[in-house]
Amino acid sequence: MLGHYEHGLPFIIEDDVAELPDRTSFAGSMATFDRLVRNMLRMARAPLADVITMAARTPARIMGFADRSEIASGMRAYLTFFKEDIRVSRTMVAGRTVYLKGDGEA
Repeated sequence: MLGHYEHGLPFIIEDDVAELPDRTSFAGSMATFDRLVRNMLRMARAPLADVITMAARTPARIMGFADRSEIASGMRAYLTFFKEDIRVSRTMVAGRTVYLKGDGEA
């Protein structure tokens, strides 16, 4: 469901593309956070620190989540850990691990 779960629009996924069922419009992106970061590194050749700022810190601040936009004492721990190949290995929300890659590594 696109939007509110009770009043949103249904969508379908075909060939990794989210579309409205009548195929007249895209329904949203299927790109994952880590894939977008890898794309910016590879295609734009932007420095990793700049890409992470664009992908995480800036949107957090725009949405009013400044208390989650950096790693510092007194901040909430909303963190995404990447492996060297920029694949998500762990996600923490409010200091708790909510996702850990199944291979036992973090």
